[in-house]
Amino acid sequence: MATVKRGRGQPPHKPTPKTRQTVSDLVGYGFTNEYIAGYLKLSQPTLRLHYKDEIANGKTALRHFATQSVFQQAFGSRARPNRDPANNALKMFVMKTQFGWREVDRRLDQLEDMVKAVMQSVQTMPMDEWEKRYPPVKAVVNGSQPNGKHVKGKRRNA
Repeated sequence: MATVKRGRGQPPHKPTPKTRQTVSDLVGYGFTNEYIAGYLKLSQPTLRLHYKDEIANGKTALRHFATQSVFQQAFGSRARPNRDPANNALKMFVMKTQFGWREVDRRLDQLEDMVKAVMQSVQTMPMDEWEKRYPPVKAVVNGSQPNGKHVKGKRRNA
């Protein structure tokens, strides 16, 4: 029986579906090619040669899976929508990060409405009624009181 002579070194590497998935997952988790090659007991050139697509698309595939998982948890499916109020924070997170939603401060809207109402009343209110409702305020200048006396502890500007 004749034996087939092999070349030097190890036999050529043959990727399997399991090793392809492992490389894709590890790339998605952020591991370096050096780490992945060491984990699979390969050289980095062999890793790059046989797992080009997995290295290129690993993060994309994992991001797709994670996004799908978050959407499923937040919103459920069409057949079984998730209406649990405990998931509202997750739903808002998804809407803000993926769809550009933002928080709106309702106090600003209320303030704008108040300013509009005051401006409208100012325009329609007679001056004597305005002065009765809002008496003039004497301004305090340089620490002085309206009666002209200086407030203790304050310096006057020379």
